[in-house]
Amino acid sequence: MYVRILRGRVLIHAAMIMDVNKLSMKLLSYNCRGFNAYKSQYISQLLSVCDILYLQEHWLSEEQLCKLSSISSNHSAVGICGFDNTEVLRGRPYGGCAIIWRSNSGFSVSVIDTNH
Repeated sequence: MYVRILRGRVLIHAAMIMDVNKLSMKLLSYNCRGFNAYKSQYISQLLSVCDILYLQEHWLSEEQLCKLSSISSNHSAVGICGFDNTEVLRGRPYGGCAIIWRSNSGFSVSVIDTNH
């Protein structure tokens, strides 16, 4: 299975080597409209019922992306910022997407910079 998310300049590519006897996988997608402590708890609940969570609109800056990895010690995360960090941001942040998966699930995830 291959999953690709293209957002801005980065392609997040997840590949999974699956045991043919275990073909069941639960995927969820959640547009969180901003990441905060309350939504972190909700995301943690979502992670308890799925294998992979696709997260959109987290509104985190590049420096804040590490918060996604701290949601659960049993999960790994990779994400991208939805806005350019080189300019002063006016108003609320926007965009951003991430993949969060069970660490023991056998996934291989790599971030590929597409320079777009």
